[in-house]
Amino acid sequence: TEGKFPELSEPHLVLTSPAGIESTTPQSTHQHSGQHHAITSGGHTSVSAGKSWLVSAKEAIRLFAYKAGMKLIAAGSDIEIKSLSQNIQLLAKLDITHTANRIELSAQNEVLVNGGGSYTRWSASGIESGTSGSWVAHAANHSMSGGKRIPVVMPQFPVVQEPAKFHIQFRALHNNTGRLVGGAPYCITLTDGQTFFGKTDAKGMTELITLATAQDAQLEWLTHHEDTLSSEEQDSEGC
Repeated sequence: TEGKFPELSEPHLVLTSPAGIESTTPQSTHQHSGQHHAITSGGHTSVSAGKSWLVSAKEAIRLFAYKAGMKLIAAGSDIEIKSLSQNIQLLAKLDITHTANRIELSAQNEVLVNGGGSYTRWSASGIESGTSGSWVAHAANHSMSGGKRIPVVMPQFPVVQEPAKFHIQFRALHNNTGRLVGGAPYCITLTDGQTFFGKTDAKGMTELITLATAQDAQLEWLTHHEDTLSSEEQDSEGC
């Protein structure tokens, strides 16, 4: 509703100034959000780095410019665009222009060039060309020699590991009082034989184990905690 902000429904820390807010340090500045992190400006937003600007996202990265366009420029090195497991799609309503000293197109299976319905198809089985109009070729000389081919050398694509989808974690509770027990030594054994040793933290929690596939886990309390502790498995994604 008007005049109410759900973001301020709890005792948050708010910084405000009619003239601006500045912060500086000769060392490092770190910001962390357990949930979302929003940066909004009514004018320009500038990010500058004396060395590298590193951006990582577990899911998606999207850039959108509504009016003035977008530029990606490297002054002293290469620009690499890679899709390690899916496709790269380039779409333009008008023209796509490539300019270089040398342009090389390589495909492991097939290259298809189609312009207005006239086409050329290149593959290991041969070259096929077709048009519904005229075909005009200009050359000082024409030479039709025997067959020849250049092997296609494809780069090695790295294996992209699927992110872990299953988690295993236990919480230590005292049998008599039900209170959380920290510092309790334990051993967790998985179906595939992996073992994890450790001690529960101040909240009685064991280490969070992440797995790509579902497995059963056996928890063993070590030393004198064995008779006084019970375990409670925590609900987590995929378990």
